[in-house]
Amino acid sequence: MLLASLLAVSWFLYNEGGAEPPVLDPPRAVPAPMVTLQGRVLFQGDPPPRRKWPIPEKAEFCAQAQAKDPILHERVIVNDNGTLRNVFVYISKGLEQKAYPAPEQPAVLTSDRCRYVPHVLAVQTGQALHVTTQDDNLYNCHVVGRRNPEINKTLRKGQVLEFRFARQDFSMKIKDDVHSWMEARLFVVDHPFFAVTGKDGTFEIKDLPPGTYQITARHESFRLLRQNITIRKEPTEPVVFTFRDR
Repeated sequence: MLLASLLAVSWFLYNEGGAEPPVLDPPRAVPAPMVTLQGRVLFQGDPPPRRKWPIPEKAEFCAQAQAKDPILHERVIVNDNGTLRNVFVYISKGLEQKAYPAPEQPAVLTSDRCRYVPHVLAVQTGQALHVTTQDDNLYNCHVVGRRNPEINKTLRKGQVLEFRFARQDFSMKIKDDVHSWMEARLFVVDHPFFAVTGKDGTFEIKDLPPGTYQITARHESFRLLRQNITIRKEPTEPVVFTFRDR
């Protein structure tokens, strides 16, 4: 109604002067603001005990590190608040046919006193992954998966190995063939909307466009969980996943 009135006034003024009325641009739609999706992952049941890895005496550097700071199994870590650590959470449906540039900031995996830190990490396709160590110890970095080429390199103190992965892959492992207990899980995703739960069992996925999505939680020892969600504006309803003891 307002636009029609403006056009009528413009036509009258310009017609009096013998000129054509101006062409007004239609109003532009304002894009919906991006939202932050938050949630947590719970564990229900009796958490398994975290046993020490048996470190052979011939691995002298690692045996000394084990004596000072024991290397424990990291596959299932239940936090003090009943939440589950090292769960990979990501948008699994709803982003089809959309491409996102890889972040410039690399993800970092460290060989620290004969263990990989962190145990679970994720990168976007095309994003750099840096593997490094400051230990006076010789490591082997062996990357395997189903959809990306296998990589096997030596890692020395102060060295930075850089890897990039072209294909989405949820089956990747980084292991050390010399130190058999060393293993990290790597998830490669073709978009930036993912997170890994930490010491408080929470996750946060930022800058997500409003819409309807499927969100998936993956843990290396349990079956994956999925939910369908619709988000319109902030604050969003927290998403809660519950893994159960088998």
